[in-house]
Amino acid sequence: ELAKFMKSLGVEKAMNLDGGSSSSFYYKGQTFYGKVDSKGNWVKRPVKSVLLVF
Repeated sequence: ELAKFMKSLGVEKAMNLDGGSSSSFYYKGQTFYGKVDSKGNWVKRPVKSVLLVF
């Protein structure tokens, strides 16, 4: 459904941002990870795709 919607807007290339436990967010020198362990510590996981916004 999302692909059809994007095409209807004329989008030729798009990236689906997962938002799951493998997600990371880097902002102002600090990294936030999408998963924590039972003690509340961030779980660092490899990320395959990156979107940079300047």
